[in-house]
Amino acid sequence: MSASLDEINQKLDNPEASQTISNADATNDIEETTMKPLTRIGRAVAAAAARAVIYKSYGEPSRVLLMQYLSQAQAKAKLQPHQILVKMKMSSINPSDLIPIRGAYHGRIQLPCVPGYEGVGTVVESGSKVSDPPIGSRVLALRGNGTWQDYVTMPAEEAVIVPPEINDDTAAQLYINPLTAWLMLTEELKLKQSSILAVNACGSAFSNVLIQFSNILGYNIIGVVRSDFYTQRLLKAGVKYVINSAKEPLHESILSYTKGKGVDAALDAVGGEPGSELSKCVTKGGVMLHYGLLSGKPLPNEVFDFQKTGVTVKPFWLREWVYQQKSDYRKKVFNTMIEIFVKHKIVLPTERYFDLSQVCEAVTASEQPNRTGKVVLKHEK
Repeated sequence: MSASLDEINQKLDNPEASQTISNADATNDIEETTMKPLTRIGRAVAAAAARAVIYKSYGEPSRVLLMQYLSQAQAKAKLQPHQILVKMKMSSINPSDLIPIRGAYHGRIQLPCVPGYEGVGTVVESGSKVSDPPIGSRVLALRGNGTWQDYVTMPAEEAVIVPPEINDDTAAQLYINPLTAWLMLTEELKLKQSSILAVNACGSAFSNVLIQFSNILGYNIIGVVRSDFYTQRLLKAGVKYVINSAKEPLHESILSYTKGKGVDAALDAVGGEPGSELSKCVTKGGVMLHYGLLSGKPLPNEVFDFQKTGVTVKPFWLREWVYQQKSDYRKKVFNTMIEIFVKHKIVLPTERYFDLSQVCEAVTASEQPNRTGKVVLKHEK
């Protein structure tokens, strides 16, 4: 006979029955030998429990990610007066989610930790001093306690309400890449219409939304890739010229296209020698924003020497902007960007969906080359 939900929750609330298992063992059959602690409660527990992906040590995600099963009471821990509880629907997987798991930021992370910086869900509970957003609102789960879990506790003032015109797939990806691209274009570069902007790693999900924003703002994009896989898709999306730097010399190709002038600005996601080469394509007085290290190597120091290069090269990190700005201003910028999404019917593509219990498989899929959309975790059972 199946246990009632109350009985299951009582058993899960018992510390002796706490369930934390390696995701490598989290197959559909929860009664495998490797998951013996679950056999006392059975399949009904996993079905009724709230789930949270955690890591207690740093390393490759497939080795260190764990699935923790919590009772509803544990998952819905008592809210502080100004907090809300969000029942997650979808959360996306970004490179920035995986970097901390591998230990890059161990100095500012307290273990155990729940990964995930963005996702969308529904407000199901509010603290005693919360009047907005109302319960039932669909919101972005920002600056909470990690989005790779079924319930996220977060400050109410950080909640961004998602309008009905934006679907869950797009909403789950609405923070990291879109906000970074929007801020780079509108607050950092502030280019004139018809300006030329060179972007490396242009086949990425980030570049997808950047291109759409650039089309709206009237900028011309030169896309730099290392595979012909992306060329036709980028041209169809509005990129003016695509350079496969694995086949063509970057500097000569850009100077030829711009009739010797170079580009007005550049965005570097690669670093190392490719990033250095991109900076040489920027015209004197121009700017290159450096926001990623896909090469695994930093930019050479001489790239930052304006006196020698005549080009301003500076890093842009979304995290720094978030911490520097007050909540009201952040929400104002966010809502302005969301209005652009609604007005221009921008949709962000999803390539594959995985249930939260398949997180390791999802992470592997997210790091495969030649993807055309994000990998998204689904929370609803």
